[in-house]
Amino acid sequence: MQLQAVMGYRAAAVNTVDRLHLIVLCYEGCIAHVTRAREELLKGNPAAKGVHLGKATSIVSELLNALDMERGGEIAERLAALYRYVLDAFLKANLRNEAAHLDGALRVLQELKQGWVELSKRGTAAQLAVNG
Repeated sequence: MQLQAVMGYRAAAVNTVDRLHLIVLCYEGCIAHVTRAREELLKGNPAAKGVHLGKATSIVSELLNALDMERGGEIAERLAALYRYVLDAFLKANLRNEAAHLDGALRVLQELKQGWVELSKRGTAAQLAVNG
């Protein structure tokens, strides 16, 4: 019963946040999953590593698919290239069991998150690069 209340709260919260904040939440979730995948990789736990990389991959794939390449122009193109780099790093880390690939992806994700946080603070209409 309590779990249903929490899930209802989360659903309501997601439905009421603005788009920029929602993007920041996606980055935060992705960073958390990549961090956890890295920890599991180092512990030698391939199943847990795979679960967290799968979730991180889903988030980045959604961010990539949400880009509006027509309206976003060069910004959308650059974001798409960064998202593809991150997805490639996830694949390499998974196949080669090398944490260094995740380190690079984390740096990119953290930089991108910080950029979206700044846009959100300014209230900038930077949503041109995102479908909506």
